[in-house]
Amino acid sequence: MWEQGSIGRVPSAASYYDGITDNGQDAARRMWHLITYDSAPVIEASAADRRSVAAFRAKNAAAAKTIAAYLDQYLVSLAALEDDARALERRSIVERGRGPFAGYYGSAKSHPPNWNVGHGIT
Repeated sequence: MWEQGSIGRVPSAASYYDGITDNGQDAARRMWHLITYDSAPVIEASAADRRSVAAFRAKNAAAAKTIAAYLDQYLVSLAALEDDARALERRSIVERGRGPFAGYYGSAKSHPPNWNVGHGIT
């Protein structure tokens, strides 16, 4: 499931069965077109997403171990989302319009086979 999905996105089954949330990106999308970008909702939603991963790991340690590399990559994506949200807060809507859409964390980029080998993510 995770290997077939886009980097930084949570598969629907993982949300439904495991309770792993993906609300940070949704918050970033909602803020994108507002005149004043507020990073707080994005960071709060991302923090809740991190807590959902921690809860899954605590509740289902064996299952979490089998997808640890994907969970770790998801947490890296959340960190990037938070960093970008803070940076976007300092940019006008016009400047934001010239850059990539904030939802690229769940882009069409998929995990290539063995993507985690040799990148410090195991």
